[in-house]
Amino acid sequence: MDAVLAAFFFALLVTTIWFRVRYYRSLIHYDPTRDQAYDFSETDANIFEIQIGENTFQWPEDAGTCDTAFLEVKFRATIIGWWCDPSVEVRCGLSVVRQYFERGGGGQRYVNASALISEIQAGAKLQLSGSGLRILPGKARLICFRNSRPVKPRVLAVSPHPDDAEIAAFRLYSSCDSWVATATTGEHGGFLIKAFAGNDDLQRTTAELRVWDSITVPQLGGVGPERSINLCYNDTALTELFAHPDQPVPSDALSTVTRHTLRRTNLTPLLRPKEDAFTWKSLVEDFRRLLEEIRPEIIATPHPLLDDHPDHALTTVAICEALAALPELTGNLHLYVTHSRWSAILPVGETDGAVSLPPHFGQPTFFRSICSLPLTRTEQLRKYLAIEAMHDLRNIPGIRDESFPQAVRTILATARGIVTGLRRDPRSFQRRAVRPNELFFVVPFSEAGRLRQQWLEERQP
Repeated sequence: MDAVLAAFFFALLVTTIWFRVRYYRSLIHYDPTRDQAYDFSETDANIFEIQIGENTFQWPEDAGTCDTAFLEVKFRATIIGWWCDPSVEVRCGLSVVRQYFERGGGGQRYVNASALISEIQAGAKLQLSGSGLRILPGKARLICFRNSRPVKPRVLAVSPHPDDAEIAAFRLYSSCDSWVATATTGEHGGFLIKAFAGNDDLQRTTAELRVWDSITVPQLGGVGPERSINLCYNDTALTELFAHPDQPVPSDALSTVTRHTLRRTNLTPLLRPKEDAFTWKSLVEDFRRLLEEIRPEIIATPHPLLDDHPDHALTTVAICEALAALPELTGNLHLYVTHSRWSAILPVGETDGAVSLPPHFGQPTFFRSICSLPLTRTEQLRKYLAIEAMHDLRNIPGIRDESFPQAVRTILATARGIVTGLRRDPRSFQRRAVRPNELFFVVPFSEAGRLRQQWLEERQP
């Protein structure tokens, strides 16, 4: 009997380990042991060759002043790093940064050491330690960027859908002289579909609430409703609008009259009345007018080559076309990534882990600099509250469902979370976005046309 029980528990352990590894690997769409590689040859990076010893490395004496730095390292996950998210810590005195990597991963990665820069003196020795992984000693590189900008620049945070600006750029816009502009109504958001299945007026209700969110929630970052704008274009339809620039979407879920009504929800004096159809050309013109009125020095918007959502890429393409009509504007695009093409759970690990460069394997991309903005604990809390205030991002169960199938689904989801060591929804932005920093790829306004052209070339079959 004892042998039977032992065999049973051994089989259960093996099955649990197999399921845990297989489920995690199903959430990422690349080989986690593959080297990640960026080409910095066309950037403003200062790159220094360093030597990683046994858990230490020396900060270059000639590194100068920089605000963003990445340590290019090679690592290999240990057995523990197959079971839990492996992490690395970089320590300077009492200051420490932590960053998580993929389970069972290995190869070349970029450790974001930017938060330590203010504590580092030239020639200082930094401690490097890993949990669930082994840092491979040998030659490495330190990639440094220095980003110059006004003390409190004028910022336009562009959000393809209600919530994207809060997810990716809350710290940026809450600390500057800012406006927030949302491109779409977000009527295809999922929370109401789950909660009120069968509602005949579902998408209009969703659009009304999300437009209201996009105008009011930025107040948590100090941006009032007179500076929060929703242009009320079609959610998930920017690809179709781009393909036919003079035509509205023929199968639009919301009528043009409804969109005009929603657009009048805006309280800003910057948004002119609109009575015509919602087309690609009018979207570009709306952005052009906003840029002309606001004259931002920084525009935060998705990176079209790294963000996988079509609405995100095309929102930035529309910004690039609007900038082409205003060549006198000077400043920088701050490009963010909300939806990586490689996984919906990035960045991995807990909320104390820094955001670093998203997975990239040598494909063509374009940027001049990288900017890592730190968040204090108070700023992280306010960002969490802003994300939680967006109805579409709330972890709500919807209408109470006491049916037997729902009870089974709840039990299975809870068991899966226990076995895999992941939260019930590993894609949650409360985990992914509320981090010690926000990360942006920087491109000058003058090179926005090149960014658009590279995006067009990447779309070619």
